[in-house]
Amino acid sequence: MMSKLHLPKDYLFVEMDPMIPGIVVATFTDKEQRSKILKAKKQLNNSIFKQVFVHEDQSKEERLAAVNLRAMVNAVNRGK
Repeated sequence: MMSKLHLPKDYLFVEMDPMIPGIVVATFTDKEQRSKILKAKKQLNNSIFKQVFVHEDQSKEERLAAVNLRAMVNAVNRGK
């Protein structure tokens, strides 16, 4: 069971069009629970939730490393 379920700070509680995606951030009580959810996310494809995407959150360092890697790949590709 999730210990917390919260929405981004700038989320407005208004009636939304069901075709417009929203963001939900879930925080789990332990790593085992988190791992179980991430392993089971493929099962969403065969349900009414096939348009729901479950992604792991990245730390600030991981996001920075990804940005740097993309910059290096783009620089190499431009050099060809």
